Amino acid sequence: PILEGRHPITVNGSSTMDVISVLRIINSASSLQYLGIIVLDIDIRLFQGIVEPMDRVTQGSSLIMDEQGQLVYASGDANSVQDRLTALMAAAKGQKEGHFESTIHGTRYLTVYYTSDQTGWTTSVTIPLSKILYKVQQNSRALMVTTLILLAIALFVATFFSHALTKPLKSMVRLMRKVQHGNLDVWISPKYNDEIGMLGSHFNRMILRVKDLLTEIKLTEKRKQTADMRALQSQINPHFIYNTLESIRMLAESNDDPRVAKLTYLLGNQMRYSIVRSGDPVTIRQELEHVRNYFDLLAIRFPDKFRLIMDVPEPYLGLSVLKLVFQPIVENSVFHGLERKPGLGTITITALREQDHVVFVIGDDGVGMDADTVQQLNRSLKHGDSGGAFGIGLHNVAERVRLHYGGSCGLEVESEPGHGTRVIVRIKEELPDEDQE
Repeated sequence: PILEGRHPITVNGSSTMDVISVLRIINSASSLQYLGIIVLDIDIRLFQGIVEPMDRVTQGSSLIMDEQGQLVYASGDANSVQDRLTALMAAAKGQKEGHFESTIHGTRYLTVYYTSDQTGWTTSVTIPLSKILYKVQQNSRALMVTTLILLAIALFVATFFSHALTKPLKSMVRLMRKVQHGNLDVWISPKYNDEIGMLGSHFNRMILRVKDLLTEIKLTEKRKQTADMRALQSQINPHFIYNTLESIRMLAESNDDPRVAKLTYLLGNQMRYSIVRSGDPVTIRQELEHVRNYFDLLAIRFPDKFRLIMDVPEPYLGLSVLKLVFQPIVENSVFHGLERKPGLGTITITALREQDHVVFVIGDDGVGMDADTVQQLNRSLKHGDSGGAFGIGLHNVAERVRLHYGGSCGLEVESEPGHGTRVIVRIKEELPDEDQE
């Protein structure tokens, strides 16, 4: 069949009608001879019923163009038909299908076209871009409004949480300022077991620790004052005693009594060592010389009763130490450990390094003590409970060492009945490395 494009025909002799025609040659079925041509005219308005539903859906205008570029049918604005046809001819040239944008009378359109393989005609739909983008723009506005609402909600939630977080922090800062000005009677009551609550709990523990430290400092100062008072009481008029001893020594020498003279001389040295610059530190060498002086006194009073062995390496002899640390311990060993022992008693003084401490061990081979007594003595030395059954000598030394060197230093006693006693003195002092000695 042959398809002929849009053309007018006369109907009923007077009126015209636009139609498209389909022509087909008729041949004889028996002889195949040409009989004629049958022509079928189709009213162009037939397309209206087909195109209008599609136009309502797309909200656009349809156009049909034949192979020669002639208009077959067009819907929509009649004033824009020629412009749409021209734009379609230019875009569809050599193309079977596609789309393009165009501007007609100031309005932007999107045109979609397709060319039929059977007829060669091209069908297009032209839709205003405003119709296509209306939903997008509407959704965009709705999205913008939704976004603003969500931002407002997020801002409100953030403000709420920020206030919930900063309020306890501000309260903690106020309490810290009070602590800064010396008021320790503050306390934080955490509401939640979160990071802020943990911070408040740690702050409360810090305040308690500060109070404990202040109490400990007060007790330490009180103990120091007590120790200083005892030291002052023990030095009442020492110069008078020293001068008296000198007079006795000179009198003994004038009477040709060397034993009494030596005794008073050694006792005078003991007094001089105790009273001259009593608060200044001395060296280990001076402390050991003072102990040797004391033992020389004991040798006059108790001949062949006591023996002193000092095995302190040379590098330790120049170290600085408090005055009168060793002699009271040695005296305690003599009168509580060795005096009651039959035969010769021996006292040894040794030194060693223990990490960042220097340890001196004063040991004797005397009668010793039982475990309960040692435990009570160590407890009283650690807590500063002076006097009682153990006297004030060891406690005075332990208290002064702890006050001067810190809580990790002090005295410790080890003993067994019949096996002697060891008093361990632990102090802090820098030592040269052993490979440099």
